[in-house]
Amino acid sequence: MSFTWKDFHDVGIHLDTFSEEAYKRSAIGRYYYACFNLTKIYFEREHFIIGHDQNPHEIIIKYLEYYEIEKEVELSKLLNNLRKYRNNADYDSNFRKNNIKKAKKTAEEIFLLLDELNNS
Repeated sequence: MSFTWKDFHDVGIHLDTFSEEAYKRSAIGRYYYACFNLTKIYFEREHFIIGHDQNPHEIIIKYLEYYEIEKEVELSKLLNNLRKYRNNADYDSNFRKNNIKKAKKTAEEIFLLLDELNNS
């Protein structure tokens, strides 16, 4: 049985129900990795396989913008924004609490965009 990456989004929603900051920060990470892994699957199917010795996060964001396909450019921007929210949650002492709502909304936009790209 294969793992469904979108389930990470559901975990994020669950984590967001807790009031403690650690849960909120972790929710953002789950939103990001749900979107990142689904985007990676799309990217590798449509473009090229990313080597294990490379940074897939940067490569995907960079190349989706590079190909100049309108929906892929938008996907690149959304994923990059979500990555910034995740980096703030994972690495910064000063957590921006409003990022949790922004991250959830951005993840939902990415899911819609990926649905469009996968069905076109």
